[in-house]
Amino acid sequence: MLWEVMGLATRRERGKVAALEKSTNWKLENAQEDIGELQHEIEQLRLIVKSLASICQQKGVFTEAEYQDMQDFVDIQDGLLDGKSKPEYEPLTCPKCKRQNNHMAKSCMWCEAEI
Repeated sequence: MLWEVMGLATRRERGKVAALEKSTNWKLENAQEDIGELQHEIEQLRLIVKSLASICQQKGVFTEAEYQDMQDFVDIQDGLLDGKSKPEYEPLTCPKCKRQNNHMAKSCMWCEAEI
C-alpha cells in the first residue's frame, strides 16, 4: 500500500487497514454473488412467463391483445403505467446511511444502524 511504501503507517494502522480491506472485499464478493443469483432468477422467471403466455395463447385462453391489455391493467394498479409492478412491501430506508433494506429488517445491513 501507499502508506507502507512511504513508511507512514504504524503496525496498528496497517492491521486496521488490512482488516477493513478484507471485510470490504468479502462484502463485494458476496454482493457480486447475490447479483449473479438474482440475474439467474430473473432469467428463469422470464422463461416461465414466456412459456405460460405461449401455452395459454396456443390453447386459446387469451389472445396477444388480451394479454397486453391485462399486462397494462396490472401495471396501472400501482398508479403508473411504466412497465413495472410495485412490490407488495416497500423497502425500509436506513435513517443513517439512506440505503434500502428488507421491509422486516431491524438493523441496516449496510451500516448496522437501528432502523
